[in-house]
Amino acid sequence: RYSRKPLSHERVLIVGPCGVFERAVVELALYLGAKRVYFSCVSNNQKSHDMYIRMLGAKPLSKDPEDWSEELEGKIDIAIDSACIDRYEHSYKSLSEEGYLMATGMRELDKSTDMLSGVEKAWTSAWVAMNSKCHAYEGIIHHYYIERKQFVKDLIFLFNALEKGKIKPKIASRIPMIKVAGAQERHDISGESLERRGVIVVEPWLVPADNDDESRTDDSSRSSEGRKNENH
Repeated sequence: RYSRKPLSHERVLIVGPCGVFERAVVELALYLGAKRVYFSCVSNNQKSHDMYIRMLGAKPLSKDPEDWSEELEGKIDIAIDSACIDRYEHSYKSLSEEGYLMATGMRELDKSTDMLSGVEKAWTSAWVAMNSKCHAYEGIIHHYYIERKQFVKDLIFLFNALEKGKIKPKIASRIPMIKVAGAQERHDISGESLERRGVIVVEPWLVPADNDDESRTDDSSRSSEGRKNENH
């Protein structure tokens, strides 16, 4: 699990929006040695996201699984699906003999709250739970409480990689607590375009500035301030 290149020679498929989570999976998969990363981006702005996905180092695929199902059938070692646009059918179909599916969400089914969608979600969850080639990821909080020791080991591994510059999370801005509501409103209006800029980090200790630009402190300015403090 923590070897130098645990995903060496493996093919990874990601199905979902071009969000923070999916982008992090691309970066980690490539860092861990994946031979190829495929990304089926479920988005209305397909062309724009395809260009961005290439910049990340992955191969963009159509959001319609019917378009890539035949090409990838039986070739994927790890499939990570947060969209569930077809009850994970095509993601599962793409798996190699030893491959496995990581179900990380049901975004498409969550859009509806009617009884039929509820039944479909329950059926899909049961299918994942009973299938030995599938695993459901319930989120970071759930993982912490269920597998705390493993969680700590994973976190240490990620922090070490971050400290060495092996992974570089994209931070769009840093804001004080008082600006969280405004940031959430902007995200609700144009979430996809904002997410491509990176994550917004809330730092409660920041002093609110007169405008948003002043509260956005990049790494270079922070490091230069640190050097000044050290000199004093």
